[in-house]
Amino acid sequence: MGAEQLMALGQRPARHVHVSSYFLMSADLRAELPNVLSRWRASGVAASIDTSWDPSEEWLVGPVLAEVDVFLPNFAELLAVTGATSAGEALASPLTRGCDVVTKRGEAGAVAVVGGDRYTIAALPPPFFGDAIGAGDSFDAGYLAGRLTGLLALHERAVVVDGLVVSRWSREVFEGMREGGITAANCTVAVWE
Repeated sequence: MGAEQLMALGQRPARHVHVSSYFLMSADLRAELPNVLSRWRASGVAASIDTSWDPSEEWLVGPVLAEVDVFLPNFAELLAVTGATSAGEALASPLTRGCDVVTKRGEAGAVAVVGGDRYTIAALPPPFFGDAIGAGDSFDAGYLAGRLTGLLALHERAVVVDGLVVSRWSREVFEGMREGGITAANCTVAVWE
């Protein structure tokens, strides 16, 4: 999609717009995105972004962060974007003020600052944790689905969704899911050993 197609989406294309792979977009699309998000937010559209890794490692994302409600980086991306050296410093950065921040930390779980409140959630303990590579989009989808539908204990459930997606599937995993109240699962990521 180019900037022209983005502009053609109208005043209110959806209730929520999620932007992913920001640093892989064309320069003209990245330049226009803050203006479009600002216009959509003025008409009541919520927005989120998961920038992914910046191949140039310049991390110029400030204008677009000012126009989103939720920033969903992994921990390394959060540190790079903010120039911080710790989670506390990064979550307090002026770049992240004004939006909720939910950062994925792989085997260490996740940390979120939502509405000014901080949540730290552990990952599933072994043997449930498998490999978090590639799980970020699934985490984002689970978190945003919960946020948009108003799930209680949203931040804890988002990590469980992520943990299940990257789990090493076994009878024990399914029994644990059932005990936790989960009655169905959709595996979108496979881990081959």
